[in-house]
Amino acid sequence: MAKSVEEQVLDKRTKEEIRQQLLEVVNTKVKDEIVEIVAQDVRNTFDEETKEEIKKEISDELVIDIKEEINKEQRKLTRRKSFKIFRLEVYILLLIAIVGFLVYKLYINGGLEFLNKYKIVPNNEVTTTTTAVVNKDFNYYLNNYGYLVDTLKVTNIELLKGNYSLDNVDVTDKLAMAYLSVSDENIIKEGIIYTLTEENLANAYKSIFGTLDTYKANNFSVNGMSYAYQESTKSYIAVVTGNVSNGNTLVYDISQITEVGGNLVFTTTVGLVKDNKLYNIFDLVNPVEDYTEIGIKNSLDKYSKVEFTFKNIEGKYYISNISKNDANAIIKVFFFLGSL
Repeated sequence: MAKSVEEQVLDKRTKEEIRQQLLEVVNTKVKDEIVEIVAQDVRNTFDEETKEEIKKEISDELVIDIKEEINKEQRKLTRRKSFKIFRLEVYILLLIAIVGFLVYKLYINGGLEFLNKYKIVPNNEVTTTTTAVVNKDFNYYLNNYGYLVDTLKVTNIELLKGNYSLDNVDVTDKLAMAYLSVSDENIIKEGIIYTLTEENLANAYKSIFGTLDTYKANNFSVNGMSYAYQESTKSYIAVVTGNVSNGNTLVYDISQITEVGGNLVFTTTVGLVKDNKLYNIFDLVNPVEDYTEIGIKNSLDKYSKVEFTFKNIEGKYYISNISKNDANAIIKVFFFLGSL
């Protein structure tokens, strides 16, 4: 017998209970999913922030460690260099005293007249049989070899104030000179970290000095930057935190070029440009005049004379000696002292 309609229809109370049960199941599942999604987002955000903080801490610590190592090496180099300069100055003073004494003795004994008989004449004055040598006048040398002086980058002004063989100059000064001839594209700049491979610096070194016999990997400073050598990567690294200076800007006036024993000797007048003023290299406080296009030509007698010798190696010329051309001044001083 079929059930009545009333028996087939659920009562309201039963419907409500079923409805509540269904809602509870749905709510629980949805809430769990939402909670899991939110929890996962929180975990991802926390992980990213933690990673960034760790990376920043490691980066900061690395920069500090590199700076400290560079400063340590720089202090060591400064102490060694100061001692070498002091020792060299003592040797120079002794040598000047000996030379002065000998010159004075020659002077009072008339020996200087004797020496004049044996004066060495440059090759271009002695040789008259070869047309090529006769035609090699000042303009010939200036047009063909004047670039040797114009492109020379002397970073240590003290080298222009005495007599130096580049073979005996501290390797740090020569590395700085070589660095300034390296193409900018070979210097890798990643933020405050500058990197230069040893190969590129060594090639520049050889192009200036003609040999790698005197090359030695070492820390050096140039234009306010301190480069530290890293043996593991065969490279030089600097942490650049301030402005990079342009270094010394020198101007030259070449007055004489002679060829002696195959080498070229340039007699020049040298001035230093700073803040659009021209200075004598022995007085970098009081300018001589304003810097103009004609440079130091108007006041040559107010600047220092310096000789540069470039050695001939297989037909190419490389800097070998720098000397202050003040022999006449030294002799006059000793003559004056001898007359007292």
